[in-house]
Amino acid sequence: MMLTTKVKECGKVKTRKTWELFRATDFESLMYPCFCICWLLGYFPYKYQPPVYSLSKQRFAFSTSMMFIFVFLLLFIIYEINIGTKMNYSIPESIHGNMYAFLDGFVIVVMYLSTDARLSVIQNLSRTSCILLTKDFKDLSKMIHTKDILCFLFLAIHVPNCFKHDIFVTVENLT
Repeated sequence: MMLTTKVKECGKVKTRKTWELFRATDFESLMYPCFCICWLLGYFPYKYQPPVYSLSKQRFAFSTSMMFIFVFLLLFIIYEINIGTKMNYSIPESIHGNMYAFLDGFVIVVMYLSTDARLSVIQNLSRTSCILLTKDFKDLSKMIHTKDILCFLFLAIHVPNCFKHDIFVTVENLT
């Protein structure tokens, strides 16, 4: 009974606070860095207008264009592995490259097709998370924001390695 009253109280629109690193107070501020990076990569076509997340037409168009670019690059890599002459691979390397490209493309397409399901999961998490105390969010934010920073630094450090060789190896490293 107490749980349902807390959830009903959570339905009230909260004023939007400025986001601060390691000082999350709600679900939106906790997930802000992750959602920003996912939006830049085209994986997050939603916008947040308190108290709900909704599908944005502009962000969905951006997500669709990023998905098409990524799938085109994967097809380019598959062509180069199997037919092209720029990259010479042994048979096990070719099989590995093909499987990686096919599975990577499969995951991207499935994630794109499940946009509505992801939206409902995010909305449910957002509604349910208002039961947590602000202190719990602050504790979680230290761990989650640290993870986001370390992952982003790892990717940023890897970017120069992607551009060391010719365009074919660069495309392969970026996908």
